[in-house]
Amino acid sequence: MKKILIALLALGILASALVAVPLDRADSAHRQVEITVDLDDALALAREAGLSGVQMLSKLQELGVTAVGVREATLLRYRREGTLSLVQGSDLLQAWRVTGSAHPQLQPLFAGGVINGAATYVITENAELAGRIADKARLKLQKPVRELLEGPFFLVEINEEPARVQNLRVGVDPGDVALARRLWLRVVARPDNLYIKSAAAARETMAEFLSLPPDLLSAVVFEGTEVTGHPKYIAETAAALNAAGVPFGIIEFIDRQQGIPRLSALTGYRALLVHPSMPGKTVQAVANSVRERRVRLIYLRFQLNDPAVVEKSLSMVAGVTENLARHGYTGGPAAAPEAPPFPAALRYLVLLGLAAACTLLLAEILRAEPPWLYAVLALSFLAMAVSLPLLSANRALHLWSILAAGAFPSLAVISQQLNRLPKGPLSGAASLRFATLAIARSALLVAAGGLVVVSLTSGRYFIGGTALFHGVKLVHTLPLVLIGLLALLRVYWHQVEKWEAAGLAKVFRDLFCQPVRVYFLALLLVLAAAAFIYVGRTGHTAGLPVPALEVRLRQLLGDILVVRPRFKEFMAGYPLALLGLTLAARGNRGALTTALVAAGAIGPVSMANTFMHFTTPSPVSDALLRSFNGLWLGLLLGLLLCFLFLSVVPFVRKRVKI
Repeated sequence: MKKILIALLALGILASALVAVPLDRADSAHRQVEITVDLDDALALAREAGLSGVQMLSKLQELGVTAVGVREATLLRYRREGTLSLVQGSDLLQAWRVTGSAHPQLQPLFAGGVINGAATYVITENAELAGRIADKARLKLQKPVRELLEGPFFLVEINEEPARVQNLRVGVDPGDVALARRLWLRVVARPDNLYIKSAAAARETMAEFLSLPPDLLSAVVFEGTEVTGHPKYIAETAAALNAAGVPFGIIEFIDRQQGIPRLSALTGYRALLVHPSMPGKTVQAVANSVRERRVRLIYLRFQLNDPAVVEKSLSMVAGVTENLARHGYTGGPAAAPEAPPFPAALRYLVLLGLAAACTLLLAEILRAEPPWLYAVLALSFLAMAVSLPLLSANRALHLWSILAAGAFPSLAVISQQLNRLPKGPLSGAASLRFATLAIARSALLVAAGGLVVVSLTSGRYFIGGTALFHGVKLVHTLPLVLIGLLALLRVYWHQVEKWEAAGLAKVFRDLFCQPVRVYFLALLLVLAAAAFIYVGRTGHTAGLPVPALEVRLRQLLGDILVVRPRFKEFMAGYPLALLGLTLAARGNRGALTTALVAAGAIGPVSMANTFMHFTTPSPVSDALLRSFNGLWLGLLLGLLLCFLFLSVVPFVRKRVKI
């Protein structure tokens, strides 16, 4: 039966490669990123530097900026620019009563009792702006609006309090568009969801941006905590995006904007990741977002309250551009990543291979091939196939990718390490060779499983950033628990060929009757601290902070090795595995050896997790190179650890039972 399972597993891995490799090639070929600055920030920077907006944007463009983020203008902005005045009706009436005079155009309004003390009045000389304000107020505020004067001053009455009126967005300012067009900078649209109370308001808000020339508009990045149209009118927003063929951005590192999942589904998951470079971020952190997380749009913000804001902002832009250029990236339009074809036939072959891997894992745990394993294989595959329409394809594929990321490292360690321990003790060189080859075989099997994980998460739902990371801590811990239990059976209690109730009871009785020594408690505290750090440092949410020294080492390793390895692999997993397997092969099957072999599984488990990062560009080649770097570095450190343990510190072997 095992041969059949291995054949099905190989078929599934081949099907996975037909999906994962094209995705990897497409990612490798895409080397463009939209480097965007906020237009409001750029204009504030210009004022600080004593330059015009055109001059400052020209400087930023020379340093690598390719787009500007543009919002709809608010009445508050126009008020600050002196384009209009906002006055409470009660203030107008009070001034008229006190002075007894008013502008000739306003005098009839006062005399006729037209002025409403509860309303807000907008006064401007711009006829087009006055009409636009009246239309937007009716649409978004949904309050009574009157246009009372027709020139040379225009008066718009809005029956709403001034605080709400001044925040009313009244369309994209033509001057902003002209400024971007003059410098051939693309526009990143920033619509929001303020005062969107109707389908018409959602459509018109999107039309303000999507009516721009196609060569000018790059992408849409929603402002605030909600997408435009949330919660009732997201369909209108999606229809506008679909008609224009424009992708929208999903901002990383912040709470997911409300409405993103539904909007993404309605637009066919035509989304891209956006890195929000907030003030204080380093150049390296910004560049890493593109290199490590498939970010297609960088949105730079400046620390405008810093006395040296001009110098620091220009330096930041130049640094990001230069860093990306060193790695082959250039400025270009934001584009949503494209998913490779994943026909149903290939999808079912991949799932069949995964079902075979899970069945093979069960056979390796049992060290037997009972006939009912055929039923396990059939039921596993049936459950996976049925889940696609029941859970929705994306949710089901995400679930099975998590299963694959846990099953393959478990299968690799159990089948290639624990179940292949030599019966008798080997010599020093032979034991080291066994350990090295066992670790290498495990890594190859995990790499093959990585193709399965990548293929299952190769759709737009995953690579565009819509999907959230789930199951990371689970994948990091459950395989270790399983392997730890199997290590006790295969290593510590290796002499027991068949477990019976009496023997099992004796084991537990002897265990609980052991005297508690101080070093037991100290070891328990050390293990608890190590487990806390291990779990706290996994996942994609905020956990334990990364020490500054490790940050510098990460950067150094990334510069030297192109793709930095994971610390837990080369600093812990592989060295411990090499030492543990070497000791086990030499005939040492005590508690320390068991713990080392079990802890050594951190390497394969972490390697499998690398393939779960579905927003990583070039997910196959990047993960393989990262894992290879971790493997060879870990084996080198493991050789050093073995030398220290077995040669330099011989008294350890004499004093500690291993």
